Amino acid sequence: MYNDLISIIVPIYNCEKYLLKCVDSIRTQTYTNLEIILIDDGSNDNSPSLCDKILKEDCRIKVIHKDNGGVSDARNTGLKIASGKYIAFVDSDDYLEETYLELLYKSLIFNEADLSICGYIYEDEKGNMIAKTTGDSVILNSHEALNLMFSPKEYQGFLWNKLFKKELIGALQFNKEITICEDLLFVSQYMLNCKKIVYNPIPLYHYVYNTNSAINSRYRKFNYKNLSELKVYDIMLTFLPTTYYDTIKVIKYRKLMSHVGIVQQVYSSNHFDKKLLDKMQQYIRNNIFDIFHINKKVFRVSKYDKLMALLIAINPAFLYCAFKVKKLIKKLIYILKFKHCI
Repeated sequence: MYNDLISIIVPIYNCEKYLLKCVDSIRTQTYTNLEIILIDDGSNDNSPSLCDKILKEDCRIKVIHKDNGGVSDARNTGLKIASGKYIAFVDSDDYLEETYLELLYKSLIFNEADLSICGYIYEDEKGNMIAKTTGDSVILNSHEALNLMFSPKEYQGFLWNKLFKKELIGALQFNKEITICEDLLFVSQYMLNCKKIVYNPIPLYHYVYNTNSAINSRYRKFNYKNLSELKVYDIMLTFLPTTYYDTIKVIKYRKLMSHVGIVQQVYSSNHFDKKLLDKMQQYIRNNIFDIFHINKKVFRVSKYDKLMALLIAINPAFLYCAFKVKKLIKKLIYILKFKHCI
């Protein structure tokens, strides 16, 4: 029976509220041959002392305290000291079903795959399910897996629902200059080294929507760090084989929609930067036809995306007016509801 060591890397920054639940869900896995690596990335809450307390309770746990360097630096630190044959990543505000690692490991071993992927449940902080993965199990090559990864209803480019081979990771590291979609870049680079990838959509990872996390705050307000997402797509376009024609088209589309998203964030947060807006609009105008050249069998572009891109290409002021009207409608609805309650 196979019983290889699996290293689980958990980057931690100010997560005292969720940390114990996260680590307990790792410690109680049905697959027990684990190395649990907790990387405290310079937390200034109670997370460091919690890590030290947990360390005394389980000999499988290692704790590293380091100066704050960001999530990519924390994960790289974990990779350096990991001694497992296989690597998994877990975010410190999430938690696992008890068979999470067992399913990932068995799927990888029995299918002789290079990467194993499972489904996930997307939920709010109260445990209410927002969405979950569905579908059928599939075995893919790297090209097929990259195409499927960009589908919003599939496994996407997250780290945490995947089991990696350490030998295939090799010298690959997380790019510390990237603050958004650093996981997508890492997974894409890894997938190119894979001959076989297995995906089982059973949802075994609980992704908790934390309103204070970097990934979720990026969708609410503008931050110049969000521009690093554009760099991710630029890097991906440099290393993908030209034979991955459909994948390249989808990435160009994603890059275009990232420009659209940045414009939306700027207007919705009233953070007016004319130079940035002009740059974003010019790119959208020059590449607007990328939206219409996507293979529908690979990726379906929504009518909303097309409309937003076209509005910005014509004049971003239309988008500004749309946000103003949206806010006004919300205000009127609130007033009407309030009057009804009196």
